[in-house]
Amino acid sequence: RELAQTECFFTVLDANNPSAELWNTLITHAAKTHFFKKEILVSLANALLCSFYQTFTKYNNKNEEKLSIGTSAKLHQAKLFIEDNLAQSLTLEDVASYLHISPRHVTRLFSENQGEQGFSAYVRKKRIHKAVEILMETDFPIKEIAHETGFSSVHYFTKVFTKEIGVSPGEFRKKRAQARIN
Repeated sequence: RELAQTECFFTVLDANNPSAELWNTLITHAAKTHFFKKEILVSLANALLCSFYQTFTKYNNKNEEKLSIGTSAKLHQAKLFIEDNLAQSLTLEDVASYLHISPRHVTRLFSENQGEQGFSAYVRKKRIHKAVEILMETDFPIKEIAHETGFSSVHYFTKVFTKEIGVSPGEFRKKRAQARIN
């Protein structure tokens, strides 16, 4: 939304700008598609689109200091990867490997830019948010929802959900059903 409302339609891109680098890489590799899988080109194109936000908007952290383009782009990519893989077992190493950076760097990205919320807390929050959506939109069994949101067991899912939301998943569903009736 912020990008759609920007008044900046043109920017000078130097060779070190991520958007310029991604564009050059995409053009170079698109010409050699017989050497690269389609997934690589799609990933490059997605990364290019994500880089536009940093290039064309004023993205500030809580101290109103401009974040480096590479840092905020990596954090954004990490968040997208997490959201796309919530049903999987997500480790710090998985995200670091996907981003081609060290696990320590991923930890630093989250701790510096998410305030008190670190990597594990962010993943847990996203899983619970997804579980709430599924509970509100479907009648899937709690066991299936736990599986779909990446929890190792129904017991652990219920424990975390209750701690975060204040009621168990079953109670949450009952309250939502009663609210729809009334």
